[in-house]
Amino acid sequence: VTALGQVHARQSDPNQIKKRGVLLAGAGLVLLQLSILGLHHLGVLSLDPVRWAAAFGITIGVQTLLWLIPHLGWAERLRWDRHYVYLPTAAAAGLLTLYAFTAPEARDICLLAWMGALLFVAGRMGFWGVLVLGSLAGAGYAAALVHYAGTLEVSLPAADTALIGVLLLINAYAAVVFERLRRHRDERAILVREHLRAQEAARADAERYQRLFEGIPSGLYVTTPEGEFVEVNPALAHVLGYPSREALMADRVPAVYADPDGRARWLEMMERDGTVRGVELRLRRKDGQTIWVRDTARAIRDTEGRVLYFEGSLEDVTARKEAEE
Repeated sequence: VTALGQVHARQSDPNQIKKRGVLLAGAGLVLLQLSILGLHHLGVLSLDPVRWAAAFGITIGVQTLLWLIPHLGWAERLRWDRHYVYLPTAAAAGLLTLYAFTAPEARDICLLAWMGALLFVAGRMGFWGVLVLGSLAGAGYAAALVHYAGTLEVSLPAADTALIGVLLLINAYAAVVFERLRRHRDERAILVREHLRAQEAARADAERYQRLFEGIPSGLYVTTPEGEFVEVNPALAHVLGYPSREALMADRVPAVYADPDGRARWLEMMERDGTVRGVELRLRRKDGQTIWVRDTARAIRDTEGRVLYFEGSLEDVTARKEAEE
């Protein structure tokens, strides 16, 4: 159980979640760069191997730094990025811009990679975050085009401009959708916290009730009209001579009555009055000894008036009855 608890704690550790997110993003960026290199070797596009290697090294360095921030506990200091999503996403936008400069013929692939990266921040990044970072990604794409103007063999130069416009429109739409998802996520988190607090309060109330039920010296019981014990406390088991409350609950209510018709008369009073107060009854202990008890109980009914169960208390008055006789 302890080991399972430790595993659950590691899985739910916010810093562990942030580090896994950085590793996932880093793996995607490395895969993208390897894909660009593969296309270069296939002759689909051209690139400078030295620049590619430099960009690859920068990617590893940036992702390592992003991983170390939550690993060293520094992510908690980023009050403006409590989910640790804005900084890694901004870094991804910068690295994709770097790839566009490194391999300008792969600029469209980098732009598509950015659109895919947005899916990983759904519900955690709001309107302005998506809009600003999306604009930065578009600006980086445009900067690469301007830098290589006149050197790229582009048959339809207007296509790149149109693609930037499409990117900005998609980002604007994503910003609206992601803001709604973020608000829904926050509202859900609030509901979950309230539910957990309610559960904790209910558990505390149940524990207090259980301590009171088991600690009170009088015998307490809850029984059904059919004669089953639903709940009893240790004091009642002691009064009736049972070794434990579980042993008493395994028996039936009529078994503890000394008079054969005692249970029937008691049920008649409960049906007629709904309560009994201070009624003295003869009961039989587990060892066969007859005792006198004072019973106070009430019937608990449903909305239609049907009896659900009886709850009450018993007090052993055998010594007083014997003294009176």
